[in-house]
Amino acid sequence: MKHKLMLLSIILFLPAAVFGQAGQDWSKGLTEWREQRAHNLQAPDGWLSVVGLDWLVDKDSSFGSSEDNRIHLESAPDAHLGVFHLEKDAVRLLPPSAARFPAGLRVDGQPAHVEPLATDDSKNPSKITDGSLTMYLIHRGDRIALRTKDSQAAARLNFHGLHWYDPNPDYVIHARWIPYAKPRIEQIPTILGTTTPMTVPGVAEFTLQGQTFRLEPVLEEPNDTSLFFIVRDKTSASKTSG
Repeated sequence: MKHKLMLLSIILFLPAAVFGQAGQDWSKGLTEWREQRAHNLQAPDGWLSVVGLDWLVDKDSSFGSSEDNRIHLESAPDAHLGVFHLEKDAVRLLPPSAARFPAGLRVDGQPAHVEPLATDDSKNPSKITDGSLTMYLIHRGDRIALRTKDSQAAARLNFHGLHWYDPNPDYVIHARWIPYAKPRIEQIPTILGTTTPMTVPGVAEFTLQGQTFRLEPVLEEPNDTSLFFIVRDKTSASKTSG
């Protein structure tokens, strides 16, 4: 997997504190951020470990390594792990047809039993594990999906680092922050084809190559103190991360 991001994109994704105050070496902060990015990607539960995203259907979605499951998890330790029962935006974990959960299946570290499961928009989302697999329920719009991570995923085990463009100091920008009197809510499109409401607290205004630009960041979480700028340029169609 190759990720090449223009320096402008890198800087705008980072908290201002990473680059320190004027006069300090911004390139040191950039190098440290790149190293941390690679470390996070190849963590046992990092993005390189993602092996599945399956939308639940009304009523029952069975899951396990057997191909007769609605959610086929090739690396699952057991042919039939259980069933997700979806009804009115609520999900319960049920045993497979054998009426008994596999011994290795855990929910929040405890042996699995018939129980309600919490999605990622709750304070304590449920964490389902078995062997090298970790599973979470994610809530997007009016749909719920199972996201599966495998610490032994080929993408993670075969990861050989990231590839970057050389930094260009011309894109080290100091912007003027203009907070909104009342933060706005924007519907942000996701890679899943859905949208999610996110708070826009203000706008960053700056001049680059003689032109004035205004960029609106979002808050990833309501109480975040860091601004998140979503940036894409023409290289993202073919060379860099989409």
